[in-house]
Amino acid sequence: MRAFSAVLACSLVAAATGARADTRAAASAEAGQAGRATGAAPAEAAPDGDGAPVQVIGGSAAKAGAWPDVAAILFPLASGEQAECTGTLIAPTVVLTAGHCYDPLLPPLPDHVLIGASSLARPDEGETIAIRTGHVYPNAGTTEDLAVLVLAKASSRPPRKLATGWARADLVNGAQVALVGFGAIDADATRFVDELQVATSTVTDADCAVSSGCNAAARPSGELGAGGMGIDTCPGDSGGPLYLLTGYGPVLAGVTSRSYDDAQRPCSDGGIYVRPDKVIDWIDQVAGVRVAQLAAPTADRISAVHGDGGDTRIAVNDPASDDHTFELTTPPAHGTALVRSDGAVRVCVDPSASPGDDQLTVTITDRTHPLRSLALAIAITIEDGTPPARCDVTAFSEAGCCDARGHAGSTIPLALAVLGMIRRRRRCPASPAR
Repeated sequence: MRAFSAVLACSLVAAATGARADTRAAASAEAGQAGRATGAAPAEAAPDGDGAPVQVIGGSAAKAGAWPDVAAILFPLASGEQAECTGTLIAPTVVLTAGHCYDPLLPPLPDHVLIGASSLARPDEGETIAIRTGHVYPNAGTTEDLAVLVLAKASSRPPRKLATGWARADLVNGAQVALVGFGAIDADATRFVDELQVATSTVTDADCAVSSGCNAAARPSGELGAGGMGIDTCPGDSGGPLYLLTGYGPVLAGVTSRSYDDAQRPCSDGGIYVRPDKVIDWIDQVAGVRVAQLAAPTADRISAVHGDGGDTRIAVNDPASDDHTFELTTPPAHGTALVRSDGAVRVCVDPSASPGDDQLTVTITDRTHPLRSLALAIAITIEDGTPPARCDVTAFSEAGCCDARGHAGSTIPLALAVLGMIRRRRRCPASPAR
């Protein structure tokens, strides 16, 4: 926790706002400007050739219906229900937000979500649903700053897919993203409006490996850095989405958490986002349902008697390409394997192998964009029984083609080596509204 920065940010918000409702009313009266970054200072305008102002950086108020999965996280305050965090619908009964937005040490806990509204002043655009329970990721302050909110009833809005599967191959430095939330709109985090804000930016540190303030316990690939140069999220955006913008649609790649340790202002210098794909199994477990996620390559388990063979075929499931290469990168520990150019995989198990489990790994690469690749581990079950006289690793159970050069693929033999921060929640412990 970056205590000094966190206290500073909250002090700025509290001093400027007082009661939360008064701030929103005052901010709304000033909100005649468009072109704001999400939680960032208003964009500078420069004249075009005709002298009319044009936007050069920043974002704007989101169009109604553009982000139907975005949720305002509502807290029961003395002044009424107030949106202090943002979240994303990832299953009909599940909203994902930041761990520090569901903190039992900072009551009250949120009790409702408003899903699908483009303005807090127009709640009828969306649907307000009670929160049945919440689950915070273990040690969220030093690992994954995430919370799963399970709703009392299903939302009718379409859930957003998480950036799992092939989206992981597209989540790289320089990738375009959209930052969305109900947070402050100036660099000092003192001004709020009712309208949902959206800005586009880029990923600057896909693994949060070099940025100041990344959680070491979340590495590798548990956080990312994005934004900066006046485009950023801010208090109130906490828990909100960072969407990876792809040719197959936006997917949820990040959850707004905090600013960098070395940020000069509460907002505008960029910040740190949690990657929910790192803990997708935990999310599914506590949610009690499988949440929406982008498909990954799959293959059925291979079962074979020791000394015999078995095969399977890889389903690539790539939404961006249908032209791939396949490489056996980790062979089975107890046998030989062959991978064909059509994704068929065959294994011959060592006759002396004991019954049990084994696996192999195939790397699948987009032939058009060779930097896009994923590794798939294929499970193998070695069974007891009477083996045949010999096993032919080329004797696939179904006909297929050859490798990319028109020849049968090569085998890999048995026994090769197997390889204190600015929290972006609108409130703070010292806030008078608490």
